[in-house]
Amino acid sequence: MAALPLQAPTVLIKSHQSLPQALVDRLGKLNAELAPLINEQEAIKALLRESGLEVIEGDLFRATITPGKPGSKTDWQALATSVCSEARLAKLIPAFTSTTAAPAARIAVKAKQGV
Repeated sequence: MAALPLQAPTVLIKSHQSLPQALVDRLGKLNAELAPLINEQEAIKALLRESGLEVIEGDLFRATITPGKPGSKTDWQALATSVCSEARLAKLIPAFTSTTAAPAARIAVKAKQGV
């Protein structure tokens, strides 16, 4: 997937701030503004799930509720050690291991104390 071009946000930079500092403050403010909306969104979703309906038609939007499915997970390491020795596994694992690209850096923004 091609990366979307980023549009520079409009940020008010105070005279003592660098651009990254101003961006951090803006991101923190956006997170604070979004939090109540996200909480409301999750509460509404919970109520819709509890309704027992599969499709709900509003005037503007339509919701489709699909129940989650249980998953399964195989403990491949336990399975492999039950079949062959640890020493043999130590030799085999590199042959079946590939490296993937690192995920995007995580950015956490929290309010500073006393501000």
